[in-house]
Amino acid sequence: NAGWDNKLLKIELDELGKLGFDLTVTGFHLDELSEIFDEPDFDAGSEEDQGKLDELDPKMCTCPKCGRDFDLREIGM
Repeated sequence: NAGWDNKLLKIELDELGKLGFDLTVTGFHLDELSEIFDEPDFDAGSEEDQGKLDELDPKMCTCPKCGRDFDLREIGM
């Protein structure tokens, strides 16, 4: 159950990239590389963003028995 030290791995891969090394031959898939290099944005949101926190996207579901479409938010899910 070994794992990676992502901080050190990012440093090493970054250095290899700066030297012109093709990172696709390291064995990591592109989505894994983007996960290593993309850091989450924890900056504060704007007041406009804060107002959108209670807006939920519809969660549409179709009843397999009757075929009726309904929004799961209506039943508290």
